[in-house]
Amino acid sequence: MRGESPAHEYIGKVNVRMRNQGQLLKVSCTVLFCLFTFFYIYTYQCDLISYGQMVLSEGKTHFDRTIGSLLLTVALYMVQLFVNGLVRPHDRFVALTFFPSLLILTFITDIPKDIDRSFSLGGWMWVGPLLLLLFSFLVWLLRQWSVRWQPSNTSFFHDLWINLSIMVLMFFLVCCVSNSDELFHRQLRMERFAINGDYEDVMDEMAEVETPDDHLTLLTAFALSQESLLGEHFFEYPVGQGSEIIDPDNSSSRTYLIPKEVMSHAYGHPFWKDDYELTRLLMDRRLMDFAKKVKTCYSDSTMPKHFREAMAVFRDSKEAELLKQQEEAALREEMEKGKKAKKKEIIIHPVDSIMSVRYETYQLLLQSSKDKRVVYNLSRKYYHDTYWHYYHFPIKKEAP
Repeated sequence: MRGESPAHEYIGKVNVRMRNQGQLLKVSCTVLFCLFTFFYIYTYQCDLISYGQMVLSEGKTHFDRTIGSLLLTVALYMVQLFVNGLVRPHDRFVALTFFPSLLILTFITDIPKDIDRSFSLGGWMWVGPLLLLLFSFLVWLLRQWSVRWQPSNTSFFHDLWINLSIMVLMFFLVCCVSNSDELFHRQLRMERFAINGDYEDVMDEMAEVETPDDHLTLLTAFALSQESLLGEHFFEYPVGQGSEIIDPDNSSSRTYLIPKEVMSHAYGHPFWKDDYELTRLLMDRRLMDFAKKVKTCYSDSTMPKHFREAMAVFRDSKEAELLKQQEEAALREEMEKGKKAKKKEIIIHPVDSIMSVRYETYQLLLQSSKDKRVVYNLSRKYYHDTYWHYYHFPIKKEAP
């Protein structure tokens, strides 16, 4: 038996090397795909998928962040194995076999916020099949070309660069097409924290918000009420205008993962009900009603910060004098009827001198310039964490 010619030996070695390189390419793309898919779902899209699953299952199932991310990654990898076995592309373009899996990932993370009101596939009804058809044509075309390709000394890193570039491009398209509404993601994230009882994380998220939003204001009020800190910290955040915002039954502000019945029950609890009602009065700037109610709930020494700030405003308002006159009239009426009546102090002063001095300084700031924008910027810079700033500057989104 004659030995193989040097040319055959060379071709055989090249084939073995290319098979090894092909396996390395597959492993590299697989590792990159699994890492991207798992962390993309776990760190960014888990709340969106949880919302979609809750809606489609009518609240009967729950998406676990860790297990769900892992199972979805495995399922999408199984899709890739099926596609790879079906089309068997040339190793130089093995990254293309991950396209259907990433297309599915894009589809399940492109969930609109109004899916609970009107479910529709939208453009995916024709975009998905069209992209799969184009993918099939491209794979067929590459297979036809691969018949003419001969073993070569092409560098492994050259092929690796091609495949990784394709993978990165597909990752980029996933991120561009899927739902990337940052405000919506933030709300879902805050709701997940609230469901888990991580109210401090809710506040950390809210601290990064610069402009008022009705939905986030509702979540802020809910989280602070559960910590009994509504009267202490609520106006430190950029909350919206009007008490209807923190009403769970209001259509302008809503939650997606937390049932509104849960929030309504929480606000109706005797332990939080008073602070909730007092905060609503402050949001509507109904200081007289607030002053009447707050004296039945708190003494001077136990009153939360924002309630003391509100009383500092009320003390210098015309409503304070009117309330005093109403109380005196009621007292005289009782005395005329022969009833014993004890005069009560209506106007509650700030409980500490620091609060009084700070409010006097704030009043000077309000008079420091005729330019309302200058005054607003100073108030926002130094007093953004007070009820005073909220009271004097009833803004929507922009400065006056």
